[in-house]
Amino acid sequence: MGCGSSTIGAVRDSVRQSALEAARNLRLSSASASSAEPCQVPEDDKEVKQVKEEEACLIPNQAEASDSPRPSRSERLKRQVASIIWSEVDDQGEEEEGKRSALLFLTLWRVGHGDTVLLDLPDDTLYSASIIMPMIARSSGYQLTLTAIAVKMVVLNLACIGLQAGLISSFSHAQSVLPGVDGTPNICTYGQDTGKEHVPHGPLGIELAPDRGNVETEFIMVMLRNTLYEVMQRVGVTNESIGPVELGMESATCRTVCVAVFCIAICGEIFSMKDLARFLWYVPTEGRTKPGQEEEDLSWVSFSQDSKRQELRPIWHWTGRRDLDSVSFKSGAMPMSWKLFMSALLVIQAGILCLTGWTGLSFLMNTGGIVDEVLNTLSVAFILELDRLIFWTLSRGLTKEILRRVEPLSLQRWAGELTQELNVSRTKEREYGYCALLKSFLIENLPTLVLAIVTIGGHYVYFFQKCRMKHRPFELSEFMSYSYFEGVTRYFGGWEFLFGGWFSKDVHDFHSGNVTCTPYNPLEGNGTTGLPAFGCSLPSPFHAKATGS
Repeated sequence: MGCGSSTIGAVRDSVRQSALEAARNLRLSSASASSAEPCQVPEDDKEVKQVKEEEACLIPNQAEASDSPRPSRSERLKRQVASIIWSEVDDQGEEEEGKRSALLFLTLWRVGHGDTVLLDLPDDTLYSASIIMPMIARSSGYQLTLTAIAVKMVVLNLACIGLQAGLISSFSHAQSVLPGVDGTPNICTYGQDTGKEHVPHGPLGIELAPDRGNVETEFIMVMLRNTLYEVMQRVGVTNESIGPVELGMESATCRTVCVAVFCIAICGEIFSMKDLARFLWYVPTEGRTKPGQEEEDLSWVSFSQDSKRQELRPIWHWTGRRDLDSVSFKSGAMPMSWKLFMSALLVIQAGILCLTGWTGLSFLMNTGGIVDEVLNTLSVAFILELDRLIFWTLSRGLTKEILRRVEPLSLQRWAGELTQELNVSRTKEREYGYCALLKSFLIENLPTLVLAIVTIGGHYVYFFQKCRMKHRPFELSEFMSYSYFEGVTRYFGGWEFLFGGWFSKDVHDFHSGNVTCTPYNPLEGNGTTGLPAFGCSLPSPFHAKATGS
């Protein structure tokens, strides 16, 4: 144990001395030869004071700054970070190190890596490749390989948009046209637990059995079993296992969970498109750059700044870098014409996302079986992931490597704001009340709140579009009622309390507009029995009628 500890300590001291030596060389190379003076460090000081004073020598004084070229914003930020780190390390003793180190990490994240500072593109999508690769090919002088890759990425992106549009168009046709031809009612809340106070009915007006024995999740099976039931009645044969049966869902909880999973995929695409839109908005436009920006700052390909420093070459491989790291890919300027073209593609993708969201939501809400619900969720989410699938399947390793190396677009603040941020964080992070905690909690959980709103709101959009209300949501009379179905635990009114009770609207043929299905209406009729169903591919005559409301 002692030998291992001494070895680790020796390695740590060696690394620290190497880092200090490299940093001292960096400072000496940036300062002017006439104004630079050697730093005097007392030999009899302790090691901690010696390290601190050596680090203080890395920051040029006012006289040096006046004679030497003014450092860049990023260079001043790096120097200030180094100064603050050493002052924080030696401040207030080791017992406060956890608090101070965490505070410094949060501050550096907000200044250097916060959402308002860095705008990064995903490195695994065709849309990102369509933005980045043409600009890199342009900065390289349209070299053959890079130009071919750029054209390939744009063509694949357009092909992916066409495939997604074709899939969603066919999917929408199956959801909006075919049910009207067959007279298929919407599931709405059929099969949702209504509590002991209400007897649930299906779209045909048949009471649902407490054990769900007469519930079918596929309407084609409802048609076949009910028709067979009528035929057997005419020939005098009875079989309770045949029918009559009703259309309904097996689990309202499973449907809500699957819709939430689908909404997670939708929200992920929404957040990704927001980042893409912000990137296109903030990336410099060629010909409209700020004064003082050099040409190399607007290029997407250049040599790494560290590779240009002579004093860093001996320790280049010690820091874990490869020879490929000497070339840097970064977000530069973009022509206005390319911005407009990519913005148009982004608008098209947003339209595909909206159509996918509505079609997929209707599809999942009209799915009754538990297994079918889970599988359909994955199948709809597959359409959203098609661009990533095409990218990883058809792109070369060179393309993936370049996209992985592209540095994010930096909207960097001035270096002087770091100290101010740190002073503000000392008060805000350690002294706060319940209101500040609640506000921070809501901000940190904003994506979760958006997901909950989209999930619940999606249910209500479907209900108002496809169904009619039977029981209002948030009725306190249902709050403590017991479950109607066997084997179901009903907490706080169940989903009936949150969503209410809904039955299907009339179903119309898409082309002729004729009503092909009038589901059972519990709000009309003679008071004890609702208005019976008509159409809906029922056999004629159909003797299994509603017996109560």
